[in-house]
Amino acid sequence: MLEKYFFKKDFEDKVIKSNDALACYLFAKKCKGANVPALQEVVERSGDLNACYLFARDIKGADIVLLQNSVQRGYSPKYLYYFAKDIKGADINKLEDALISSKDSLYCYNFAKDIKNANISRLQDIVTQNGNAYLCYMFAKDVKGADVHTLQDVVEKSKDYKLCCWFARDVKNADIKQLEEVVIKSNDVNIYKLFVREVKSIDKDLFKRAINFKNQNAKARESDDYCY
Repeated sequence: MLEKYFFKKDFEDKVIKSNDALACYLFAKKCKGANVPALQEVVERSGDLNACYLFARDIKGADIVLLQNSVQRGYSPKYLYYFAKDIKGADINKLEDALISSKDSLYCYNFAKDIKNANISRLQDIVTQNGNAYLCYMFAKDVKGADVHTLQDVVEKSKDYKLCCWFARDVKNADIKQLEEVVIKSNDVNIYKLFVREVKSIDKDLFKRAINFKNQNAKARESDDYCY
C-alpha cells in the first residue's frame, strides 16, 4: 500500500515539475487524493486558458477565483463566455466587463443569450456598434429584453433585404410597416415575393401592386427592345 502511495506521489511530483498544464489537469481529475493546490498552481502559471477552464469545471476543490483571474488575464472572449456559462461560483459581472472590453460582438451575443443576469443593454451596445446586421437580427430574435427597434435600425441600414424579411418574420415586436417600406425600395420582385410568403401580418395588396408594376415595366422594356 505504501509502495503504491509513494509511486503515485513520485509520479505527481514529476507531473508538477513538467509544467504541463493539461497533464496537471488530467492527474487531478483521474487520481484520488491528488495535491489540487499544487497542480492548480501549474495550470494558473501556464496561461493555458483551456486548462484553466477545465480545471475549474471538473476538479473538486479548485480555487475558482484564482482560475477566473487567469482566464480574465488571457482576454479570450471564448473562454470568458464559457467560464461564465459553465463554472459554478464564477463572478459573472467581472467576466462580462472583460468581455465587453474585448468588443467581440459574437460572444457578447452568446453571453446575453445564455448567461442569467447578464446586462443586456451593455452587451447589445457592442453588437450594434459592430454593425453586423446578421448578429443584430440574431440578438433581436434570441435575447429577452433586447432593444428590438435599435437592432432593426441596423438591419434596415444594411440594405440586406432578405435579412429584413427574416427580421419581420422572426422578431417579436418588429416594426413590420417600417420593414415593408424598406423592402419595397429594394425593387426586387423576388424579395417582394419572399416577404409576402414569409410574413403574415403585412399589406399584401401593396406588394401585389408592386409586383404587377415591376412585371408591367419588364414587359414594356421587352416591347421596346423588340421594336429596335
